[in-house]
Amino acid sequence: MSDIYVLAIPEIRHDWVNDPANILRRIREMATPRGHSVVPISTLAQFQELVENPPRNAVVINAHGEAIPLPHQEEGNWLSFIRKVGMNVRNHGWIWTSITGYPFHYYGPETNRIPQPYMAGLATFLSVAEPEIEIIPIPGDLMRLTADGNRALEKIEVQISPQLRVGRGFFWRNVTPTSFFTSGTAHGACSVQIGEGFFVSCGIGANDLGHPNADQESDRRLADLSLAFTLAVCESNLEREFVGCENDENRFRENVIVPLLGEMDSLESALYIRENLGKTLCSTKSIILMRKNILLCKFLQERFIRMLGETKQATPEQ
Repeated sequence: MSDIYVLAIPEIRHDWVNDPANILRRIREMATPRGHSVVPISTLAQFQELVENPPRNAVVINAHGEAIPLPHQEEGNWLSFIRKVGMNVRNHGWIWTSITGYPFHYYGPETNRIPQPYMAGLATFLSVAEPEIEIIPIPGDLMRLTADGNRALEKIEVQISPQLRVGRGFFWRNVTPTSFFTSGTAHGACSVQIGEGFFVSCGIGANDLGHPNADQESDRRLADLSLAFTLAVCESNLEREFVGCENDENRFRENVIVPLLGEMDSLESALYIRENLGKTLCSTKSIILMRKNILLCKFLQERFIRMLGETKQATPEQ
């Protein structure tokens, strides 16, 4: 998958988390051994550059909770900046993850909490969808983890109580979430598709996890939840690409094969492809970068061979 960018800017406002640095540390601790590259965004200038020159298919996790860092030059035009973020999700395939509470509820470089017009930030972010997505906030609701939620946590070897209170949930209009990680009266943790990308919302807060106030331990658990749900969306998106391209070999090559070979970093999977799929698919360098597991390689093996006419025992280029 693409790099995981984590917004964790020192001395910039945050809400419903104790310290964005705790979130960054935990995501790096959990994601790096699983073959994912974590890129910290540690200055407002870096965040501005990311938004203004968006990479394709970026995964961005906002460790500032209900607040979004706002570059100084955007202070008088904060809704426009949030709209740019939404457009990057829609047009550049970003996955944007809100780790807790109401997304985009506060903004600014200041550390004090100044609430913005109720839900205006999130409404602006969602307005780029076609048709425009509408939400109804539902504060405080008892929910359970769904099978998708449990499966996502199992993949990163994390456990939480199957029943919990979710402090910030939503009803969604004009869209059906692509994944439900909790079930209840409202949707507390889910993902929705916006154009080419996805928005992952996790409304669970520190007090929902048994912590009266946000602290280092609650930050760790929020990081686990947000990472698990984000990786689940990345995986399900890849599966959708397979289905969408299965009868169009050119599209399959462009949307699945090329990104897959550029992003994999599992040595075991790379060696499997090296043995079975031929030299034009792998190089010594790409072997080090490969990530997908053996099951995925087996799933693709027959199609690769049919499409590219490679021999099973060809030696990769050095």
